[in-house]
Amino acid sequence: MTQSLFVRGRVFALILSLLAVPKACLALDNLPDPTRPPSVLGPLGSAFGEETEKAAPALPVLQSIMLSATRKAAVISGQTVELGGKFGDLRLVKVLPSEVVLKGEDGVQVLKFFPEVEKKERILPPDEIVKVKKRKSGATTGKKVKS
Repeated sequence: MTQSLFVRGRVFALILSLLAVPKACLALDNLPDPTRPPSVLGPLGSAFGEETEKAAPALPVLQSIMLSATRKAAVISGQTVELGGKFGDLRLVKVLPSEVVLKGEDGVQVLKFFPEVEKKERILPPDEIVKVKKRKSGATTGKKVKS
C-alpha cells in the first residue's frame, strides 16, 4: 500500500512538471534578446526591446575608415562610401584617419570616430622640458656601450 502511494505521488509529480514546461517556455518568449545592441545605438526614444513606429531620421554614424595608397572610403551608417561618392544628399569630400567630411546643400558635416574626445595640445614651459639623451647603436640589445 505504501509503495503504491509512493508510485502515485511520483506519477502525479511527473504530470505536474510536464504541465508546467509549456508555461515556462511561454514566459521565455517575453525576455529581451541579450545579443541585441543597447537602446543607445537604436532609434532615438526607443527603449530596449521596443520598436518605435515613427523613428526620427537617424543622423549619419561613422563606423569605419579605409585608407590606403589606392583607396579612400568610409562606412557611414552601414553604407560604404568612396571618396567623392554620395551618402544620401551628402558627398564625401575628405577622409582622414579619425574623421570624414561630408558636404551637402546645407553645408559641411564632420563625422568623427569619437566626437566626445577633443585633442588638446599642451605647451610646456622651457624649465619643464626633459631632454632625452640619444644612445649609440647597440644599446637596445642590452649590451653596454663604451662612451
